[in-house]
Amino acid sequence: MTRVVKTPSLSRANGPLVERAHEAFERSGGLRYLGHFTLGVFDFAVHDDMDATTAESLHRLGRYLDQATSSLGEPLESLASGQLIRAVFETESGAALYFTTRDREYLVGVAREGMVREADRAVAGLVTEIRSLYRRGSQNPGGWEAPTDRLPGGELVAAPDPLRSVHLEGTPPPPDLVVSQLSPETLHYVGIVTDGRMSCSADVLDDPSLVHYFRGISVAERRERYRTIHHRLVNPLRGLGQRLQTAVGGELHRTVLDVEEGALYQIPLRPGAYLLGVTLHQSQVYFADARLEGLAVQLR
Repeated sequence: MTRVVKTPSLSRANGPLVERAHEAFERSGGLRYLGHFTLGVFDFAVHDDMDATTAESLHRLGRYLDQATSSLGEPLESLASGQLIRAVFETESGAALYFTTRDREYLVGVAREGMVREADRAVAGLVTEIRSLYRRGSQNPGGWEAPTDRLPGGELVAAPDPLRSVHLEGTPPPPDLVVSQLSPETLHYVGIVTDGRMSCSADVLDDPSLVHYFRGISVAERRERYRTIHHRLVNPLRGLGQRLQTAVGGELHRTVLDVEEGALYQIPLRPGAYLLGVTLHQSQVYFADARLEGLAVQLR
């Protein structure tokens, strides 16, 4: 049974938002919880039939994500790729999803185990619906609006694309397997962070097709910021991970920080080591994510 819970002060003007959220929740099948918040204050939620303690823990998580994403958004601004519009924090038991809609309003979804992609796509579609109510264009969170090919099993895949120039750093340099996953069309930067430092990296940031992304920041500056950004993300993610263990369950094992122009990804390889990946193309956020996850599986 699905429940709709509203704060007593919620005005009737929010009716269209509540209705659309309810419809998106029912369609997705992958969501346990979907809440709407303004400036960190709870507005309403649609969720499974659950006890009051569980529901309140998810409301608290939604309120906390306002603070957590603000802390994560500050270092992301230094990358000159726009504001944080979406975040995925996946654990072994599901995921917490964060999406901005307008101004300081945002949605928080909690996905079921094994259904994170379905939930993610459903909330992204809802965000686009909400923005259209205010005659605002789509920001394509998650890159779900990109043209896709489908395998017989329904899995989305990106078409293969040619590799041009590659910049390597580190001794030893990154494995050939890492280099093979880079592309000027999809995945632009991959680094391996080991024991708190970027041990090696590979990128295609010098490719001529990406030159328009470097009007206010040089290639060398962007590389340096990717090389060190993990230092600025580690504390906010550690605090968030503790909250997720209580509200969602399990250790944080995949993070996606989706900005207006592309996304940054963190995926653990083993204790003390993880992949850091970047795409600059918003339309390729899903494909870069899938490519990096496949790479992580092969490197483990």
